[in-house]
Amino acid sequence: MAGNGMVWTALVLALAVIEGAAPVAAQTLASVESWKRCADSDPDRSVEGCTAVIEARGGDHVSLATAFATRAIAHLAKGQVDLALRDLDEAIRLNPSYALALDARGRLYVKYRRYDLAIRDYDEAIRLNPSFADAFYHRGLAYSRLGQRDRAIRDYDEAIRLRPSYANAYYSRGMAYRNKGEHERAIQEFDQVLRLEPGADDARQVRCESLKALGRISLGC
Repeated sequence: MAGNGMVWTALVLALAVIEGAAPVAAQTLASVESWKRCADSDPDRSVEGCTAVIEARGGDHVSLATAFATRAIAHLAKGQVDLALRDLDEAIRLNPSYALALDARGRLYVKYRRYDLAIRDYDEAIRLNPSFADAFYHRGLAYSRLGQRDRAIRDYDEAIRLRPSYANAYYSRGMAYRNKGEHERAIQEFDQVLRLEPGADDARQVRCESLKALGRISLGC
């Protein structure tokens, strides 16, 4: 099931620029325009605007951290993972309490298969924000990659408790149960995904596979 966590992170970071950092940093008309470009959905314009903000060194550390983090998301949209990681490192250095940036960096560490570093970042993001459903979900994915399915399921449980409509978490929990051979429980999770997202063909497919594993035939499979 296609994850949308990074897209969500990008949106939240962009909103942080507009609603939080920009009033602090926007001392001139030029800086206001730079912040607007930084928050642009076009990654090239975002990189340009955020770079202007960063080079101007206006505002406090929190504002500057937001510019680095937002530029990181733009770099990622352009496929520039190394540049994105570098910017997230700087954002977290400037603002160690930046839970969104920690979560985003954790996802990049997963791309590099540095699951230990990813889990460390998710741990810190959750410590800073115990209601951060995405961080629980992403940590669950990291544990799943390590083969620690029960630990992953506990994180998916918490993500769903915090966000009952979290379709990706239901899907991932279903996959964890399926990989444990618990097909009945997996089917329940996939059913919930399909209630939330009727067009989720990947959930429908693995649901059928679990039904077949149980020796059952269902219409639509």
